[in-house]
Amino acid sequence: MNNLKILRCYLKVFRNHHLVAIADALPWLEELDIQLFGFRSYYQRGSNSKSAKYIVTDVGIEVISCKLPRLRKIDIAGQLGCSDGSLIVLSSNCELLNEIRCCYCNVSKHCICFILRHSQNLISLEAGRYYSLPDDPFTFENYMNFAQSLRGIRIDAYEDHDRLLGSISTAGNAELKNVSRVPKMNFYVHGFSYYY
Repeated sequence: MNNLKILRCYLKVFRNHHLVAIADALPWLEELDIQLFGFRSYYQRGSNSKSAKYIVTDVGIEVISCKLPRLRKIDIAGQLGCSDGSLIVLSSNCELLNEIRCCYCNVSKHCICFILRHSQNLISLEAGRYYSLPDDPFTFENYMNFAQSLRGIRIDAYEDHDRLLGSISTAGNAELKNVSRVPKMNFYVHGFSYYY
């Protein structure tokens, strides 16, 4: 069983020591799905200190990023203990990584840019929710040019959808095939005008 390549764990309780055990037992793992079961309702209720001991954190993700260098796909959606640190070590240590799903994790737009710049094999990215100030001049445009393999992107830019769409469309990534809309995301005419 140590040559298993795909593992999907849909558990309500998943912790760092589980990740260490997986990394030690399955060194050839290429796909890992540890999304928090029912993460949307968990996120909407908000986390509390009592439930915090039941989550995966950056420490656990760092362990698997070092022990599973062949990792190609990871889904950590809903793991509220995962933040920029998790994604930075994954994109730095797992060179073959081509799919990342980290919805409802504590990820910043600067981390998303780091991933776009340093994950050369990245095909698909689902990230968010990140917050941005209305007068912040920051865009993803310069970083999208590094992500030449990227074919699909889904980012939940809280209250910043027009700027996100504009920066993605002006980046000139001709191979991008899918820009997904996050549920309950409202676009204004300005955001769509970049596509015409």
